[in-house]
Amino acid sequence: EDITFVKKIGIGGFSNVYLGKWNQSFVAVKSVENQDDRADDVFEKEAQTLCALKHPNIITFYGISFSESRKLLIVEYFEKGSLDKYIEALTTRKINCSLEKKINYLLHIANGMAYLHSYKPNPIVHRDLKPANVLMSENGILKICDFGLSRSLNYETKSAMTSNIGSFYYLSP
Repeated sequence: EDITFVKKIGIGGFSNVYLGKWNQSFVAVKSVENQDDRADDVFEKEAQTLCALKHPNIITFYGISFSESRKLLIVEYFEKGSLDKYIEALTTRKINCSLEKKINYLLHIANGMAYLHSYKPNPIVHRDLKPANVLMSENGILKICDFGLSRSLNYETKSAMTSNIGSFYYLSP
């Protein structure tokens, strides 16, 4: 475990997220305490999902680490943070963004989602897509993150996806 924790940068439903340093690079480290079976299931499913995904608009997964007290999920770090912070800066007029750039950002998200929905052998449904789960790189690339609620579809699950899972204001109608 060659990870140095720099500071806490977020809190999730089952975890805390830290800025870390690993292999001389900054990374985001999701930390899950080893106390809750539900949190363990979410962690394992997210790690399995991220390990399989390789796309320019999906967060890059570096690995996992275990200790007696917690599990760590290591992914790429985005200094600019999430899209919700960018949208807030736009609405308070702290920054400007051209229509062309906004359309380009939407295409990044659409490309990432198209990749997930056409993933073989079984498509993946994110189930919690919202601005807080889209990260922005320094060079303006958007990447989808937080796959804790995602689900891989197969023949049996296609008709059983009716539960209201996700963030209330971002649920489909």
